Amino acid sequence: MCFSRQPSKLKYLHNVDGGDLKLGLQCGTLALAGMGFGEWVKVAEELGFKSLELWLDRDNFWPPTTSKMQRADALQTLSTTNINVPSVCPLPLEPGSWGEFRFEFNLAHFDERSRRKAVEFYKQVVDSAVDFGADTVLTLPGKIDEPDLMKSPHSYRQHLEKLVESLKELAAYAGDRGVVLGVEHAVVCNFIDLPWELRYVVESVNSESVKVYFDTANANVFLPPTKYLDVIGDLLCKTIHVSDNHGDRPLHLPIGMGGIDFRRVVAKLKSLGWDGYILPEIFYNEDPIGGLRTCKTRLEEII
Repeated sequence: MCFSRQPSKLKYLHNVDGGDLKLGLQCGTLALAGMGFGEWVKVAEELGFKSLELWLDRDNFWPPTTSKMQRADALQTLSTTNINVPSVCPLPLEPGSWGEFRFEFNLAHFDERSRRKAVEFYKQVVDSAVDFGADTVLTLPGKIDEPDLMKSPHSYRQHLEKLVESLKELAAYAGDRGVVLGVEHAVVCNFIDLPWELRYVVESVNSESVKVYFDTANANVFLPPTKYLDVIGDLLCKTIHVSDNHGDRPLHLPIGMGGIDFRRVVAKLKSLGWDGYILPEIFYNEDPIGGLRTCKTRLEEII
């Protein structure tokens, strides 16, 4: 999304807009701290964010049970604050499994019934995105339940083929509705972690409706984040997640609490001509709002 005119300094300060790079609030940070939609909006207003990535879990806009009217009411609330929704982030895990990351909806599942269940779930997520006016759906590639492939009844390649099959069907569905599926390299998936794997998946699906959802913290436990951008920079969707760690564990900490060089990350994004939304996604219950404020301040300085 490119703007036809350069934003003024006043617009930069109020809209957190650095040229074509924009900052937004990832609501999972607040949802996991026990806050609901009304608090998400309040925090966004207090911190000066003009965009929200909505977190979809069983307590918040769960696609199988939330009505179009409920989504319309939420969108009406946002319209009074001039906050937009560029993306949605569904949590396809079993109830109560945060921390263990057991998938209920696994696009790479080898059991056909289970795989179909995941495809249908993500179709519902796409419909939710349409209702919210979002054009990106964060899409987790699924999980190999037995990561020791010497013990697994199915190979990595077989799960990969199932994932591509699922994404091809979903690409047609999402494309017809103007939505892009952003495949994230989430460490919790133990699957499709490296940039070359992400590129292989997206190119195998071969659709403009399937791109890469980049996450700096997940990348950093494998390679420097800029190395990912060297490989998949031309395949990025319009939103990315940023948070910090030291590369030893996939922690999602406020910027400055780890070792990621965000100046290099932002410079690389600009050199690629990428012009989307940068979303701090921190899991920092000690002080989630303070952590978001820190991320916003530091990213504004860098951008």
